[in-house]
Amino acid sequence: MTISHDLIRQLVSRRESPILDFKEKFYENSPDGTAELAKDLMAMANSLHDGEQGYLLFGVAEDPVEHFGIIKGFEPQQWMTDSNLQQKVRLLLNRVPVFLWSQINVDGCMIGVIEVRSGGRPFYPLRDGKKLQRHVALHRVGSSTDVASPDEIVGWSRSGDDRRATALQLEQLEQELSVVPSLVVGVMTRTGSTRKQEIHVSNDGNAPFSISSARCSWRLSEQAWRQWLQSVSLRYLAEIPPFVQQLRFPPGTIRGGEHSTASILVDVSDVYVHVRRHFASSVEGVLNETPPLAEFLVGEVVVECQGLSKGRTRTVELALNYL
Repeated sequence: MTISHDLIRQLVSRRESPILDFKEKFYENSPDGTAELAKDLMAMANSLHDGEQGYLLFGVAEDPVEHFGIIKGFEPQQWMTDSNLQQKVRLLLNRVPVFLWSQINVDGCMIGVIEVRSGGRPFYPLRDGKKLQRHVALHRVGSSTDVASPDEIVGWSRSGDDRRATALQLEQLEQELSVVPSLVVGVMTRTGSTRKQEIHVSNDGNAPFSISSARCSWRLSEQAWRQWLQSVSLRYLAEIPPFVQQLRFPPGTIRGGEHSTASILVDVSDVYVHVRRHFASSVEGVLNETPPLAEFLVGEVVVECQGLSKGRTRTVELALNYL
């Protein structure tokens, strides 16, 4: 969450709680101050449920009667940086809670903010220190800090294990549902100016899918076409659009480990008719020579595959040369 003036005003209007702590001064830049920082971070991080954020506000006093916050301000120092605070805590706790340090000026007063995010508990000290006892986890109860019971720590661990197991299950399910097709060039035969090329669509995953559309687009190699036009003294003006063929694969579902096959049948004479049709807008001059189109043709096969689960699609492409 972005730290804003409105958020600070909203927080100080509340009472302290397991996820909100007011402090008039920042920690000392000393071993005892670092231990105090680690204690407060540990206690708040251990108190957060999934999706919660907790806040340590510095330069905010607690009203002795109403117990809401009063903005006082504090004096920031150069050593108070996010990276420095992260490093200090790293030496004392089993793992660093996810937290962010920031400073913001509210009504002319500088306020320091540590935002603590949920996840990763239990947190506990690795060594003794000021108000720290090795391997003893703390959490917040109301506005104070207390030792967590063994049952609470086991509950945190199980909750974390459940989340990790759920994430793993979702990842495995995602893999099971993923559409994983591939294109493979099959047998090719030539008869005169006609080329017949087989294309196989294989299912390399576990989820079955069907082929929703397939096409092959033959185009003229830009460099080769331009060079030939120059060789016959014709000036190139525009690109000739591709010669597109729709491909027909057998209908039905392709399951894991299976494949489907379609054939591409292209005759250079058909491509030549297509090229001549677009010459008026593409080439300045009269074409008296037959271009060696077979040397220029480059094909691109595009197959769109639709999984059985709604919204799961995959497009695969394959490059071909006519020769």
